[in-house]
Amino acid sequence: MLDGLQFGGKRNYGYGTTMLKDTQVVDLESLDYSRLEDGEAFILEVVTPFVLRSEYPKANNVTVPWWWSGDDEAQLRHRLEKVIEGGDVYELETVDHGVVGGYDGDRPVETATSGLTRVGNHSKSGFGELRVKPVTPDETNLKERIENQKSEQ
Repeated sequence: MLDGLQFGGKRNYGYGTTMLKDTQVVDLESLDYSRLEDGEAFILEVVTPFVLRSEYPKANNVTVPWWWSGDDEAQLRHRLEKVIEGGDVYELETVDHGVVGGYDGDRPVETATSGLTRVGNHSKSGFGELRVKPVTPDETNLKERIENQKSEQ
């Protein structure tokens, strides 16, 4: 499926060719979620861009989920992505990968499981992977981490 596909700059010149080396199936039910079950506070990290708006046919535009705490969606680092299918180009507005925010939900294990399998529009194409992490007492203040991230933008 991935053999021979080319990604990135200069792909028309032979660069970025992929080859599938190995795959692994993971049973999500068998993973150890004890760190999340025992946690009291959590952060949410965007691993792959989360699609908010898409020009792709029949894609639903969404807002940032309610359980993703933050002062304002406008404070999140956004990025425009493009999906090319045949000769058609579709723009996507995403929350950029690497964004860290608070988690206000009450089901961190379920959110973590969904985040591994990706959520939202274009999840089958690799968008929308999230991580839920417990905030441990030895970590720096969450608000401070979020503010530092905002100042980097």
